[in-house]
Amino acid sequence: MTEKFDPIFIEIMRHELISCSEEMSTTMKQTTRSIVAKEGGDFSAGLLDPEGRVIAQAVPYGLGYFTAVMPHIMKKYRGKFRPGDVIISNDPYGGLSHLPDIALVMPIFWRGDHRGFAAVVQHHTDIGGRFPGGMGLPCAEIYEEGLRLPAVRYYEKGQLIESVREIIAAAVRAPDDVLGDLDAGVAACRRGERALTALFDKYGHDAVFNCYSHLLAHSESLVRSVFRSIPDGSYSCSQTFDDGGGTRVEIAVTLTIKGDDLVVDFTGTGPQVANALNCPPDLIGNFTCNMVFMALLGGSEVPINSGLFAPIQVPVNRVNMPVSIGPGATALTRTPNSAASRAAERVSPSTACLLAA
Repeated sequence: MTEKFDPIFIEIMRHELISCSEEMSTTMKQTTRSIVAKEGGDFSAGLLDPEGRVIAQAVPYGLGYFTAVMPHIMKKYRGKFRPGDVIISNDPYGGLSHLPDIALVMPIFWRGDHRGFAAVVQHHTDIGGRFPGGMGLPCAEIYEEGLRLPAVRYYEKGQLIESVREIIAAAVRAPDDVLGDLDAGVAACRRGERALTALFDKYGHDAVFNCYSHLLAHSESLVRSVFRSIPDGSYSCSQTFDDGGGTRVEIAVTLTIKGDDLVVDFTGTGPQVANALNCPPDLIGNFTCNMVFMALLGGSEVPINSGLFAPIQVPVNRVNMPVSIGPGATALTRTPNSAASRAAERVSPSTACLLAA
């Protein structure tokens, strides 16, 4: 297989990769213990390239998580990944959203070389802390919200690190559910590993990697074409959130389209507050990009990968933002999403965001 553009092969490979991620999701669905995962489906699975860019995902939910957490994991472990490792993290200041959301990331090796990652993120039944479920609005600091795992190894060279598992079991109210769901996540990552290495065996490494770059560029191109179809201008929305105890925070967002670029500006939003309405800095941009994508392209046949975010800029002003700079609580971290979704509806009312709530 040469590197020249072959649209038929790339389309075949796109569906092969989507099928791999769907197999991961099916594994999760069939093996999880908790109602949150099995009935609620509050998880996402995907395949990533060696740089941590999302290449394939069955559904767009969770795309913002992977693109936010991977730079932190890469910074800590680049060059140190080994076959059979699994990294676990739920750190809101390390790319995640709130403590009940736990990411599992497994490096994938083929013929001795690191070729990518399989990753799962799931909302768990409990994570310890002051309130059951880890979702207490009155929490003022993250220390009240539960156990914090700052991207540590959960498996090392294929062996479970029992001490990490024991710490988790001792910290949460529903250890059977949490540990059972983590087992399901590891199983899903292993399924993704087998599926991706099977593609390398079938088509060869160079052919698969060549498709990665084409798929990322194609997604970016489709997003840019949508932005070009929208008149240049600014579209704004603001909302006020009330914690029921007297604290009110204003969320203001302006989407500015110029050519095929989009800038999402939260200027005018209130500062960090002493409850769990805050959003960690990494998730401001990535959640917002995910919401804008769902609003403007949610019904389109667009490859779901990191290329979707390339045309979207979200400048984060830590002084005038709902950004928690630590150790603020982040349980209700999605406060910026609703305003961003509603602003996107004003850009394109016919594709009103399904996730605006």
